[in-house]
Amino acid sequence: MARPLDPDKRRRLLEAAIEIFARDGYRHASVADVAEAANVAKGGVYLYFESKEALFAEAFLSAFEGDGDAMREALAKGRDPAVVLAELFEHWASHDEQYEGVMAMFLDFLAECGRGRLPAPVRARAKEIYLETRDQIGALVRDGVRRGVFRPDVDEAATGQAILGFWDGLLAARLFVGEDIEVVNTSREYLKTLLRGIRA
Repeated sequence: MARPLDPDKRRRLLEAAIEIFARDGYRHASVADVAEAANVAKGGVYLYFESKEALFAEAFLSAFEGDGDAMREALAKGRDPAVVLAELFEHWASHDEQYEGVMAMFLDFLAECGRGRLPAPVRARAKEIYLETRDQIGALVRDGVRRGVFRPDVDEAATGQAILGFWDGLLAARLFVGEDIEVVNTSREYLKTLLRGIRA
């Protein structure tokens, strides 16, 4: 009878993978380096992830876990959508160092997808998560329109896409420009401008 897999070991592998892939890049990172950083035998990695590609994809996608849950919970509680957006921006800004590593992985992810090197199911799952995040932001906007907080002509899908595009661009710029890109203040100014444009 096979022993059950250890969720703590899987979590350690994902955390180590984010660190190693962000540091070394997809092409130069090795499963052995991830295993060593997680204090797991190299062969043990394959009990949890069938390939380097699967490990890379799971690590990248795991960085976004929780964001969608927080938005769904806020919607269910009927909180002010403008306040929820502000809290979401503050959360992302406060984790900018973590997301810098994720952004390095994101650029690698896009490059590997473009080269056709990642399996179709992995690309499909990443697309699903991206669109789900966009749609959840859109749902916040829709709720704001319904409650009279935002203008009735605001396009929820376009607004969700604009917010994700802003964050992708800001964190990519921070990655290559460095600390001259001030994430917290820039994101606050963007949000103020956005809310001025969509408030009823």
